[in-house]
Amino acid sequence: MSCALATAYVVESPVRLEKIAGRFSATFGKWQKTWLEERQLRVQGNSLLSESAIQNLLPYEKNNLWWKRHLPELKSSLLKSPLIESVELVSCSYLSINCYQIIVKERTPALIALVRDESKAWVVGEDGGFIAPLTNEQFRRGALDSFGPAGKKLLIVRGLWGPKSSSDEVHARVKRLLVASEALDIGAELPIELLTLKDNLELETQYATLPFPVTYDLASDTAEELREKAKRLRIILSEFEGRYQEVKKIDLAYNRLGIAEMVEHTPKSKARKKS
Repeated sequence: MSCALATAYVVESPVRLEKIAGRFSATFGKWQKTWLEERQLRVQGNSLLSESAIQNLLPYEKNNLWWKRHLPELKSSLLKSPLIESVELVSCSYLSINCYQIIVKERTPALIALVRDESKAWVVGEDGGFIAPLTNEQFRRGALDSFGPAGKKLLIVRGLWGPKSSSDEVHARVKRLLVASEALDIGAELPIELLTLKDNLELETQYATLPFPVTYDLASDTAEELREKAKRLRIILSEFEGRYQEVKKIDLAYNRLGIAEMVEHTPKSKARKKS
């Protein structure tokens, strides 16, 4: 009897071993897929870029062990996006190899800069950095769906580059223009459509609702002084209400004086308004 049982056990043992091996293989395969291939990404700080757009910048074909050992390379991949100014990439925990936290600081589009001969245009960020060139279609629309919230119309700037401008000077001008445009917008209570920076740093401003340009002094005026001059513009405009077509341009580069130059067919070529 005992001999028969021993014989049966020996016969069944390979079958049992095969089942055990099969279960182990399935368990190991599931663990391998979970820990080496599947991963969780937690993205923070993004508003312009979607999570999927950020994930598409990363090498998903690499396994999690490679990711764990190559965090600097992953960070460099994320920084290839012109909309990402800086990024932090860390594991969710010290022992985790399949969960990562991505904290991005986005570069916010602020204006469109026309380049030199104005044959090209670039999107410029609030930090003064150049984000990406524009296609003709994007520039024509002015609504940069690829670089910011849909329908956001960015300010257009001419003359950002001088003949011998360095990159530091251009960045400084961008930041100064952003501050100035906000002050002029608030002071005049009119939306700005175009800024032209002259070589002498006079700022020719085209408001969206006015048929003529208005000049300010960017070289010496502070943001508060520009805001007060823009308020002075509202007083001058009240003098020409209903007669804007008679005005050629208004010069507010002076401290206490605004000069309205009239179109040629009017009786007086210039009218001076003090306020």
